[in-house]
Amino acid sequence: MTEARIRELVAELDRLIPREDAQVILHDDGDSMGTLPMCATRNGLLRFGLAFMKAAFAEAKGKGSNGGEKVDVDADLDALYRSDSNVEFQCERVASIPDRGDRRRAKDVPGPIGIPIVVFVVVCFLVGLYQVCGAIRARF
Repeated sequence: MTEARIRELVAELDRLIPREDAQVILHDDGDSMGTLPMCATRNGLLRFGLAFMKAAFAEAKGKGSNGGEKVDVDADLDALYRSDSNVEFQCERVASIPDRGDRRRAKDVPGPIGIPIVVFVVVCFLVGLYQVCGAIRARF
């Protein structure tokens, strides 16, 4: 399939998928642990996906932080978002993405809550070890 044909299909989908009752709620409560809760109507899901297909062909709006081109998907998504959505997409089109092994993923790095917990566990282990060694030394 050629790029021109894909563009035609995307334009046709844009005409065919109703805008009526197309609603999406994206809510990041900061507690979602790598997931992004989404609630959408059927038309909302269709228009949401279409917005990203359109981004594949959108005019670049400058350079992105990963060396790609910034593309604007907000124009299409803003019409879908309900007022109680609190997430925005920053879309960057790149030629390729490195393998997962080459990228540091957020869930691989202890977060602001994880670090104190790790420190607490290590301190508790050391205190317990000290107590056990002290008890053994007192016995002998």
